[in-house]
Amino acid sequence: MWKQFSREKPAHKGWTIAAMALAFAGTVGLAQILVKHRTGEPQTSLEQAPPGWPIEFELPAGYRWTRATEISPLVRLTATDDRNQALYIGRNPSGQISQLQIQYKLTPAGTSTEEAAAKTFRLPPSGHEEIELGSLSWLVGISEDDFGLFAVACDASGVAVHVLFSFSETARQEIVAFCSSVELKDSD
Repeated sequence: MWKQFSREKPAHKGWTIAAMALAFAGTVGLAQILVKHRTGEPQTSLEQAPPGWPIEFELPAGYRWTRATEISPLVRLTATDDRNQALYIGRNPSGQISQLQIQYKLTPAGTSTEEAAAKTFRLPPSGHEEIELGSLSWLVGISEDDFGLFAVACDASGVAVHVLFSFSETARQEIVAFCSSVELKDSD
């Protein structure tokens, strides 16, 4: 006695299956594109100094680097202005993630690297070693919060640079390689 009149019937029976197959194929195709894009070879050299910075540098090779758009408050250095610092997140081929944060400050001409470390960047006065890399003399040590290694340099014109590299198996080589690539831009 009872008839079901409200039951939905497709206008064209094959179209539902065709639409689902098309959506599935599009999803699989997009996934393949993303996988190919993300598993490419790590970039060996990236010059990443933001515009207007008085320094140039190359990020360590062997990592796939991306620049974070926001500085994390957990790894914030001493800068109050985010225009003077940058945070890069890198993944090496084994999947290990590292962070590299760099900042600069303009100090009075003639400021020594030790003064820049102590006064400008508020780093401990001991527990670091001095190394000469390129045209700058760097102080390298372990950060107070054990986040990683830090390096500080200051040139005669007063450009002070502070680098923080998170711990990894090769952190010492990575920070030395990075500091070697830091160069002051010509003021012309």
